[in-house]
Amino acid sequence: MPPLIAQHEGNDLLVNDGNHRLEAMCREGIEKCWVIIWNTHYQDNISAFK
Repeated sequence: MPPLIAQHEGNDLLVNDGNHRLEAMCREGIEKCWVIIWNTHYQDNISAFK
């Protein structure tokens, strides 16, 4: 399955590609998947999303 693509905005991750896959995974109880995260503000810390 392709990874989700999400944008880091403040304390949130916004899914930009893969919303239907995310919904299907939630319905099946899948708690982990690969995600590509991009951050437009390089000084933001994304370590909280591990």
